Amino acid sequence: MNKFLQNILIKNNLIDSHGNITSDDGDKFLKCISDALDEREKEYEEMQAEKEKLKVILDTTPCTISWLTKDMKYGGVNKALADLTKLKSEEFAGKEIGFYTVNKHFYNFADTLFQSKAPSIYEELETKIDGDDKQFWVTGTKFDNGNQGVVIGIDITELNNMRQHVSFTEKLSQLGEMVASIIHEVNNPLTMIRMQGQRLEKLVEKGETEKILQASEKIVSTSDRITQIIRGVKSFVRQGDKDPKQIVALRDIVDDAKVICDGKLKENQVPMEILDSEDVQVNINVTQIFQVFVNLISNGCDAIEDLDEKWLKLSWEVGDDKIIIKFQDSGRGIPEDVQKGMWTSFFTTKAVGKGTGLGLSLCAKIVEEHGGKIYVDNNQPNTTFVIELPQG
Repeated sequence: MNKFLQNILIKNNLIDSHGNITSDDGDKFLKCISDALDEREKEYEEMQAEKEKLKVILDTTPCTISWLTKDMKYGGVNKALADLTKLKSEEFAGKEIGFYTVNKHFYNFADTLFQSKAPSIYEELETKIDGDDKQFWVTGTKFDNGNQGVVIGIDITELNNMRQHVSFTEKLSQLGEMVASIIHEVNNPLTMIRMQGQRLEKLVEKGETEKILQASEKIVSTSDRITQIIRGVKSFVRQGDKDPKQIVALRDIVDDAKVICDGKLKENQVPMEILDSEDVQVNINVTQIFQVFVNLISNGCDAIEDLDEKWLKLSWEVGDDKIIIKFQDSGRGIPEDVQKGMWTSFFTTKAVGKGTGLGLSLCAKIVEEHGGKIYVDNNQPNTTFVIELPQG
């Protein structure tokens, strides 16, 4: 006997708990059965209404949602995932997870979910759908004793594109602040080259070989200075997030960063000293770390421009398994409330027009992507930013 019907009959004293009939009132039996069927039909209608409501919620959610079985098949998907793949929702049921894409990223994610001891996992995935590169933030949760799972994906492709745009905006903002100084830095060597060129003509006429050689060397070294400045500008505005890592001398990156900031340092009358440090090679994305160094030097210069005592110092040392790089200025530290917010996007203490508030958040992101960390050393008497990068 149906359990639901059995409970109704027991409740109305028509049968006992063993199913034995305890009443011979046929009309009462029929009424109980009729009422039970009406109640069940009402419950079914309510359940269908809730099911439709849930479907509307799932289909109007912008996230992709799929429910999966442990045998790596789709139980179903919402409209967002169906639309993304240009398929119909009903085409997913019973199909292998990720059948619509050329790689196994989603399949592997689901496999990891069901194999994991944790009830939920998350991951950022890149894939190709209908020929387009896509990035997703994906989270999965198991239910039904681990036999089923639900996976929610958020398309972050545009967000990642915006991150790159934000990064470029910050660099243009900084470059705009420094452009006058950079032009001055280039014009000075050009003037020197022109003067030496005029002098060279006269020396050639006189046949003074030794002085000709000296003037030529001066022109070459001055040209090298211009080349270094231009290289620094190109590195600063370059979108180098996809560049492979290279093993380079840390000193070279530091020198190039100082060159591009020299004009600003001179304008604000801030002497900068690169302390004697051991030669060390680093495995980095050169463009990104160069941009971090420029940002920290520029920030330090801005922070102390109104102080009576102004200086910047840069040094590094090698630890057990890391390289520790210190950017120190003559400031007396950073207030605790500022430290809490300064690593977030758009936070700035600078005057309007002097910064976007994106610099330090991007610095932190770049350093973390290198497996390192960046922080303020509050144990120092002067403001000190520290970058730790893995060695090798």
